[in-house]
Amino acid sequence: METNYKILIVDEEDEIRSVYSKFFTEHGFEVGTASDSSEGLKKLREEDFDLALIDLKIPETGGISMIREMTEEGMDTDTVILSRGGRKEDVVRALNLRVGGWFEKNEIRAEELLGKVRELSEVMPLGDVRRILSAIPDKEFQIRNDR
Repeated sequence: METNYKILIVDEEDEIRSVYSKFFTEHGFEVGTASDSSEGLKKLREEDFDLALIDLKIPETGGISMIREMTEEGMDTDTVILSRGGRKEDVVRALNLRVGGWFEKNEIRAEELLGKVRELSEVMPLGDVRRILSAIPDKEFQIRNDR
């Protein structure tokens, strides 16, 4: 991996954050962590993360509400849900929010989660896209009405 793909892990369990952080760091990812939705949203507003692994039942708003708020604010961060016994309604809400993956914590296999994260990271990192777009003059994006 040429550029570091940045992952934010949002989970109330210290052990989950620690284990996932170590795992992804060892596989070449840059990792940040948050213990609840407020802290997670604050970090996403302050830093450019490419992916957020979000626990469905994090304190304060919960994972689905956090992702909805990310969408409303126009954040381009990909999301993957981590769950422990999610309901069918939650899955439907996540799909409607275009969540990139859903993993049950008690059934999760490290290789599968790593595979999904790598799949999502194979696209150009968000920071690179922003750098390229910022170099293009605004007039290049204007639509001509005289055609």
